[in-house]
Amino acid sequence: MDTFFKPWIGSEYQQKNYKILVIGDSHYCGGCDRCGVYGNCSFEEMEDCSNFTQRIVKSYIDFRKDIIEKQGWMTKTFYRFDKIFYGKENVTMEESLKLWNSISFYNFLQTAYIGKASNVLYSDDDYALSTPLFCNVIKELKPNLLIVWGNRAYYHLPNTNWLRGTNYSGKYLIDNENEIKCIRIYHPSRANVSDWHSILTDFIGMEPNKLL
Repeated sequence: MDTFFKPWIGSEYQQKNYKILVIGDSHYCGGCDRCGVYGNCSFEEMEDCSNFTQRIVKSYIDFRKDIIEKQGWMTKTFYRFDKIFYGKENVTMEESLKLWNSISFYNFLQTAYIGKASNVLYSDDDYALSTPLFCNVIKELKPNLLIVWGNRAYYHLPNTNWLRGTNYSGKYLIDNENEIKCIRIYHPSRANVSDWHSILTDFIGMEPNKLL
C-alpha cells in the first residue's frame, strides 16, 4: 500500500460483506521531524515508523484485554469511540474486540507531530500532501462506510465523485452500482456519546453494531 503510516486492518475486515473504515486525524510523538510525506528516513527507520497506527490500535486492544496498563488517550479517544458506536457508557471487552477486529483504522495526516495535540499548528500543505495517499487506501481497502473523526480530516477528503448530503455527511459515487457512504462525527474525545450514536444510527439506517 502506497502510504507512510499503514492502516490498522482488523483480522476479520476482509471477510466482511460491509466494510467500515474509521479515519482519525494525526499521530503525535517525541521523535524526529523527518517522517511521513516529508521524510528522508532510512529504510529501517521508515519501516518501524510505518507501523505507528497499527501499534497504537494494538496497544488499545491489549489494554482492553488487561495485558497492558491504561494510558490517557486510550479511554479519552478510542474507548469513547466504542461508546459512540455501541451507544452506551459501558462497553465490554468482547464488544471492543469485536469492533476493532471488524474495522480498519487510518490516520489521515501522514506526518507525526512532535508534542501534544493542544500545541500543534497544522498546515494546509500537510493535508494536501496526504490526500493522494488517502485515495490509495480507499482503492485497496474498498470500504462501504467511512467514519471520520473531526473536521480537519473531513474537510480535506478528496472531492472527486463526491456527492454532499448534510453538512456532516455525503458519499463517493464509485460507479453506477457502488458508493462509499461517509459521515463526520465530532472527535471522540469531545463528542457526546448519546447524541453522536443517534446521528450515526440515523445515517446508517440501523444500529451500527449490526454491521459487524
